[in-house]
Amino acid sequence: MDQTTVKEKMTELTQSCACGAGKQAWTCCKKDAVKEIENEQCGCGSGKQVKDCCMKSPETQENT
Repeated sequence: MDQTTVKEKMTELTQSCACGAGKQAWTCCKKDAVKEIENEQCGCGSGKQVKDCCMKSPETQENT
């Protein structure tokens, strides 16, 4: 997947979830949508995969 597409999907998934829960979409109703891009290089420029960077599991992030 090209980086432009990854960044577009990341932008969509980091917005507030449409359900009104106050969470980012990727941690709420669109959890499954992350699977589509989780192994791609993260769009933030860290060089890490999406699942190990900006969309790291919330359970893992809590203590960081």
